[in-house]
Amino acid sequence: MPCSWCRLAFLPLLLPLAACMTQPPASVAGREETVAAKPEAAKPEAAKPTPPPPVLSTREAARRFAATPARALNVSTDCHFKDETGYGGSLDLQVVEASIKRLKAEVRIPGRGVCRFDLAKFRQTRTLPSPVLTAKDTKCRVFVWEQGDMVTVAFHACQASCTGKAFSYLWPILVYRKKGECA
Repeated sequence: MPCSWCRLAFLPLLLPLAACMTQPPASVAGREETVAAKPEAAKPEAAKPTPPPPVLSTREAARRFAATPARALNVSTDCHFKDETGYGGSLDLQVVEASIKRLKAEVRIPGRGVCRFDLAKFRQTRTLPSPVLTAKDTKCRVFVWEQGDMVTVAFHACQASCTGKAFSYLWPILVYRKKGECA
């Protein structure tokens, strides 16, 4: 059986723990109530919700948000690209008055395969608002459109033009028209 003086020796170690378990003094509890009772003016104002935009009639919406007029696309580039992961390729493209005259693209995707596109395997199915090529023997389509100073060449359902699982990792090719570079 431990001696009574041994219990007293542990008392200084237990006092800090006991202090954590006691109720706060009444003066502290009173301060908490005072803080909670402060008027609402002390709290920052909540952001006022913005009203929804007005509902426009069809005629008014057409007048306000007119479509960009369709114009014939003209671009010519023969470029190569590669990023730090090894993803890269080349693009030889010429579009004259929305008619695709030349297209030869190859994209190499490290560890996945290669995708190749050649104009000879496609027929042009649309010129305006943006040119579209459709493969003669598959559902593959190549879309070409402009976005400001850039031209985008994108591919849809072209698994047959790629080896391995490369198509799952194929990104559109961007052409920087002013520089003639692509990415």
